[in-house]
Amino acid sequence: MAINIVLRVLNGNFSDGFTTEIMTDGATETLSTIEKIKIRKNINIPNFYRKWQRILHSYTTRKISDVPNQETSINTEEWKLAKANIQDEYEQWLETQNISTLIKNLIKNLIDKNLIERRISSQNRELVRIHLNFSDNLNESSQQDNDILRRLPWGHYFNTHISNHNYDITFILSKDHTNKPTHANLFTSKAPKILAIFGGHQGELASSQSHEANELLKICEPNGATVILKNVTEQREFHQLLINDSYDILFYSGHSSSKDGGTIQFEQENSIIRDFKSDLIQATEKGLKIALFNSCDGLKIADFLTKEVGIPAVIVMKEPVPDEFAREFFERFLCRVTTATEFTAIFM
Repeated sequence: MAINIVLRVLNGNFSDGFTTEIMTDGATETLSTIEKIKIRKNINIPNFYRKWQRILHSYTTRKISDVPNQETSINTEEWKLAKANIQDEYEQWLETQNISTLIKNLIKNLIDKNLIERRISSQNRELVRIHLNFSDNLNESSQQDNDILRRLPWGHYFNTHISNHNYDITFILSKDHTNKPTHANLFTSKAPKILAIFGGHQGELASSQSHEANELLKICEPNGATVILKNVTEQREFHQLLINDSYDILFYSGHSSSKDGGTIQFEQENSIIRDFKSDLIQATEKGLKIALFNSCDGLKIADFLTKEVGIPAVIVMKEPVPDEFAREFFERFLCRVTTATEFTAIFM
């Protein structure tokens, strides 16, 4: 059974600092607060983040619209410097609060307790899920800064500062906590059925999408998965696909953004993801288990699909992404999904 640790943001912003609490379930069903922490203010992080994001926006092809007057190529050194600035500032900020030390000691105590109570072998690696979530009672300034806060590289931070040979860490941006996640048994022994939607396929993106389609067929079909490839040009096509069949995995490749609560593109037609709410709920009721959006700036899409539609597992890119990264992630994910002995293993 996994150990769940929750870092919950109660209120605050980068100008005043954040009030947070560290909670755990101790591998049970009940959360308890271990410690409340006031994380000090840091006005540099939003500035460093916005500068890094502007550079990132200038060389990706998977966003909804171009940044005005953008450069057509990236200055690698400028990008590396901006990335180093935000990462160093962010990690130093957390380390001054001893966040990693607190969580590392908590994990050790919980694992030691499990070894005694359950008499499990110390040779077995525990799974530790670290959740970041936010109070529902945030004011407007807190909500704005929390959008930046959850885009920071938490997974990298925890794996760098808390990793240990006794346990594996997975980081989750979660709406809530449960020790029995709704995706605990995503798949039976039957191979999945995948609906792959390609939208906004022009220019450089068209070449990437063609590659992704070929990889889907090459990797998935030999392992028994059923793959349905569709170049969707307008909303009604997507609507019909969702309601007329059932799928285990929905894959979208194209342009997207968090604008208007989540927006995707079919050719030149922008569509708000909320317009498909009833279709997506119906698809979920028929067995849709995973949604993967291989496109830019998908946090609001993930919020909608998890909170309002109820899809068990949603995978998105938090930021604009270069095509080469999107392709590599996509291929690795496919290989893991289709070749795992038990499909549940990839999400446990």
